[in-house]
Amino acid sequence: MRAKAGYIGIDPGAKGAFALYSADVVYAWDFNPATTFKAIEELALNYRIQLVYLERVHSQPGNSGKSMFAFGDNFGWWRGILEAMRLPCQLVEPKKWQACYSIGGKEKGKDAPSLAVARRLFPSVALDCKCHDGRADALLIAYYAAQTDPNGRK
Repeated sequence: MRAKAGYIGIDPGAKGAFALYSADVVYAWDFNPATTFKAIEELALNYRIQLVYLERVHSQPGNSGKSMFAFGDNFGWWRGILEAMRLPCQLVEPKKWQACYSIGGKEKGKDAPSLAVARRLFPSVALDCKCHDGRADALLIAYYAAQTDPNGRK
């Protein structure tokens, strides 16, 4: 039964993640092409997905061609899956969702600013190390989708 409304946030980076925000549950998973499709399929079966926000990514100065190709590959993978499943998807600029939480870029050698915010908002989600910054971003994007759903669906 798909009675519960849910919002999905996606960080499509190489170490990206995706998250579900619903009024009663919050989950986050690391991206793994071998298992992610099935997980998204399960979410679509168990929740009325109101909106998916996929982070619109751009190349950054200093990124290698190899890393940017992998990044673009993941982004395309996500676009294809979301389209195939007919999930309502919109792209969101990092600066737009980050401004909602008063966070910006990462400082070298420090945890992602999104980790601190996500740990505070979602203490039940495993965000134990710097390696979980993709989960933190995905959680905040999903929460942002729920807060800013342009169609006012809740």
